[in-house]
Amino acid sequence: MANPQAVEMVVTQGLNVLKSMNGLWNFSNRKMDKASDDYTRFFANFHSFDVYTHMDPEVDENEHVQAFQQHILTFDAPYAPLRVKQPAEVDVKESKELYETAVEAYNTMVTELGKADKVVNAKYL
Repeated sequence: MANPQAVEMVVTQGLNVLKSMNGLWNFSNRKMDKASDDYTRFFANFHSFDVYTHMDPEVDENEHVQAFQQHILTFDAPYAPLRVKQPAEVDVKESKELYETAVEAYNTMVTELGKADKVVNAKYL
């Protein structure tokens, strides 16, 4: 059985990742010359989430945790230009779809980790 503290940290930090993703994709429909702070926040939240997954082998090896991580990395790909240049442009439709699928993966992850009460709605983050 996974360490409850590790599970709680992963669930909480996963929500922080989603919130920063939400803020980032909302900028996607215009030039992103002011989005570097949002990108930095997103990437820092993802890094923390990734670190927390390694606290417990059962969490780290959980297929739903790994699937959520993959959705985060997929969401990140269109934002890669922000690392090297500004302004950058990102397709808002693609970004929104990637965000929504990441929310679905998060909801599956928290349910599988026994935290179904932490399921979220993409529209209300």
